[in-house]
Amino acid sequence: MSPDYFVTHVSGPYRQPPNKQLQRTGDTSRCCALDRAAPKVRELIAQLEQAVFPNRGGKGSHRNCVHPCLSKPVTISGKLGDDAKQYQIRAVDSAIAELKK
Repeated sequence: MSPDYFVTHVSGPYRQPPNKQLQRTGDTSRCCALDRAAPKVRELIAQLEQAVFPNRGGKGSHRNCVHPCLSKPVTISGKLGDDAKQYQIRAVDSAIAELKK
């Protein structure tokens, strides 16, 4: 495979499936834009509030959300307008999925 090809697909519930997995570009140092942007931190907090995870506060920009039925808290860091990191998206999705079991 030539070095000017790279994979543009990132898996996850917030990404659309790719039409083409490889895209030819002249500059491999820059990553191409994905079809959808990452959700904002405020969207993750809204998902947790809908699933009845009360925010018990935290230090600085950290928020700890704990559901009474689950023992492990979900910690979300960052300002409300920041893009959520992939590990934060996974943590919220797995906590909500565990609650539905």
